[in-house]
Amino acid sequence: MTIRQLIISILLVGATASIATADRIDLRRSIRRASADTPLLLEEIARIEGEHARRFADLVVLPIDPASSDRIERIHVVDVRRMLDAAGIDWGRVDLAGGEVTVRPAIARPAEPSEPTGPGDASDRTAPVFQNTVRSADAPTSPVPDRFRSLNEASMESDGTAMSAIARQIATHWSLEGADLDEILVDIDLGPLDRLPANVATCRISILAGALTDLIHAKVEGVDSAGRHPSVLVPVKVRRLAEVPVAIAAVGAGRPIRGLGVDVAIERRPVRPSVLLDPRSLIDVRTVADRKTRRSLSPGDVLIRDLLVPAKVIKRGEEVTVESRIGGYRITYKAVATSDGLSDGRVMCRAIDGDRTAIFEARVVGPGLVELVSHAH
Repeated sequence: MTIRQLIISILLVGATASIATADRIDLRRSIRRASADTPLLLEEIARIEGEHARRFADLVVLPIDPASSDRIERIHVVDVRRMLDAAGIDWGRVDLAGGEVTVRPAIARPAEPSEPTGPGDASDRTAPVFQNTVRSADAPTSPVPDRFRSLNEASMESDGTAMSAIARQIATHWSLEGADLDEILVDIDLGPLDRLPANVATCRISILAGALTDLIHAKVEGVDSAGRHPSVLVPVKVRRLAEVPVAIAAVGAGRPIRGLGVDVAIERRPVRPSVLLDPRSLIDVRTVADRKTRRSLSPGDVLIRDLLVPAKVIKRGEEVTVESRIGGYRITYKAVATSDGLSDGRVMCRAIDGDRTAIFEARVVGPGLVELVSHAH
């Protein structure tokens, strides 16, 4: 494939995506069964869009099996495709996306508390209510020093407590389910609840945030005996479990890192959402060897770009290998860097194909290796 064909292919990929009108079935990563006594349907493990695709929403993908009711099951996209084939789906009208769905066993959740009798904000989205008299028992001593716990764990606190009510409202506010309940960690500071008047019996909760960021606030509004509505803001720190590069050995300030498996490993750790949302924050482990540290690293520290000194790994005029992935295909070809390239940075490149020249920006992967930056969607 020539450079010109490559660029045209990228543009066509973006154009095709923008005008696609096929129905879609997108498999979720993880779900929890609502009940062990009912079969699992396609609509429970996937997001379904389009009239033809919705005809198969009631397709049974996992039958009732008492022997496996307490076991984690996994449904692969290949299995789903086979079942849809047998059900007579028209693949010319439907796109199936996703990989493997982890199906967790059903659990007995506490009953939802009743709505308050006093007036409330319609935007609270059926916000839960908790009894003010149980606040003192809301925060048991946790063996985790930083007080973070999963949304799933926090929401399973005794029914009626502020901890469980706030955690469940966070899950409802962002429609979190399945693996997200275990991956998202929260540290809910219940201290502000002490500022509510003693004559407040019930409280209503709403989440004051548009995105799940590092710090969000839950508004807790009460109703006192005089009909007033005192309120406080409860701060909630948020972290998310993710596979990230972390230090596994102490590294002194200014010392080069010895690389993956020696000073660095990929581990599952709690990370600030803002770091995960910024693709430039986390270090690419392929570029970490011999990078010098700005400060000392301790085992468990998540490696972000600001902790390491940028290193020039590509020199202007140097020949580089360009990697690009289009539609599942990996394409490589040679180009020349027209600027210096820092680790985890960007570099301008020039590729010549006959009498044609292509100038483009690429992401630095490592010495002599870059990835083509495409803005097609």
